[in-house]
Amino acid sequence: MDMKFFIRVAATVTAFALTVPEATAQRYAVTTLSANMMLQEPDFESSLETQCLMGTLVRIEEENGLWRKVSCPEPYTAWTSELSLRELSPEEAKAWLSADRYVFTPMSGHVLDAPSRKGGHLSDLVAGDLLGITLKNGRPLRRGGFLGITLPSGQTGWVHRTELEGFRGWTASRKATAENIISTARSLLGVPYLWGGESSKGVDCSGLVRYCFYLNGVLLPRNTSQQVKLGEEVPVTDGDGSTDLSALIPGDLVFFGNEETGRVNHVSIYIGDGRIIQASQLVRISTLTDTSSPDYYSRKPLYARRILGHIGEDGITPITSSPWYFPL
Repeated sequence: MDMKFFIRVAATVTAFALTVPEATAQRYAVTTLSANMMLQEPDFESSLETQCLMGTLVRIEEENGLWRKVSCPEPYTAWTSELSLRELSPEEAKAWLSADRYVFTPMSGHVLDAPSRKGGHLSDLVAGDLLGITLKNGRPLRRGGFLGITLPSGQTGWVHRTELEGFRGWTASRKATAENIISTARSLLGVPYLWGGESSKGVDCSGLVRYCFYLNGVLLPRNTSQQVKLGEEVPVTDGDGSTDLSALIPGDLVFFGNEETGRVNHVSIYIGDGRIIQASQLVRISTLTDTSSPDYYSRKPLYARRILGHIGEDGITPITSSPWYFPL
């Protein structure tokens, strides 16, 4: 493996929190596609469980022909194909986490085979994808307005400099405010609903929430049933059981489900004035209060949770504190 792929490796790597004793022969990989499809079973006809963005470190748990069962940061365990991964040794996994990387920031784009807008496409990209930095004489390779990148697959290419930021600096600059979370969600308006989706190619309800928080520097669990346990409970009913949204503030998560059992199956982001952004058929804004509006969403909220103000608590992890992205 070309170790130029793992640039800027610290001379002494801090103990890798995900590493297990050598006797277990733990296998690692990085995801190589813009939004890796993680399936329930090792079969292309199996249901989509989640997506892992390009450059995400995963652990390989099992092998079945061309399929690899992997654990990813959500936390989630699912199957993906061998060509959507690049396997790493434990030492290479440490190097990948220790190296600086680029993060792609627009909602969509491409890696090009030449430093020109007319270059051919090598790969598509979505916001949050991680790319290696190609070096020349120890410095990031630049040509015109383009930066040299190394895909996790090892292939080299070019991306316009306005579309990339250094991952360390980007994560340090993220501010998970209500304004930023909602702005990110608005940038996804019109994206189609996709069961298991967690990228600008398609999202489900909890995938939308997780993606918006990820792009603002915070990792949340993947599923609605996990997200409803996070942060601080906010009441959404009054004493007689009627809906009362007066305690909500923008950025709160609003949950829906079975009123009899209390089991949740849908989540949205509150944006104020009785409105939510949700992935329901597509990413859209709905009102919970204006029954005359064509955007009225008739389901009754069951719960709400306040995540903002609780970052760093269980299940609400800054990316900078995650061993899946940085050595701790």
